[in-house]
Amino acid sequence: MRIHAFSRRAGTLGALFVASVALGQAHAADAPDLTGRWSAQRPRLILDIVRCGEGWCGIEVTEGARCGRTALRLEAARDASGPMPSFAGRLEVIPEAQPYAVSVTLKDQGSAAVLWMLGHTGTALQPRRVYPLNANFVRLGDPACVEPKLS
Repeated sequence: MRIHAFSRRAGTLGALFVASVALGQAHAADAPDLTGRWSAQRPRLILDIVRCGEGWCGIEVTEGARCGRTALRLEAARDASGPMPSFAGRLEVIPEAQPYAVSVTLKDQGSAAVLWMLGHTGTALQPRRVYPLNANFVRLGDPACVEPKLS
């Protein structure tokens, strides 16, 4: 009797584990598409965000609309399919400076989508009252830079 109850519980736990893994994969697959050319005023930055691997890469667009280095790398957060999808990653504004750990939230603002980015230097984003990087990116259109440069 005890062996039967144990095997039934083990089967239930196994099914829950498989379901949680499947849900985690579904969240990543359901994450919205960030592909596009995005612009922020502060800091003055234009990024072409394209898929790279399981996440997204932001290719810096320099003067004259030239494709520059890969400045942003993002992965979908676990709740990326929610009402305000979020992403986490790193942003290098200046190549020689320490990169920002960033959190990005995709907001629907009526007729336009906005990427709200918070960040601070370091390897992981920590809760704070003030973030040195607080930027809103608006979508300008489709990306022209589609091949991320390894950096």
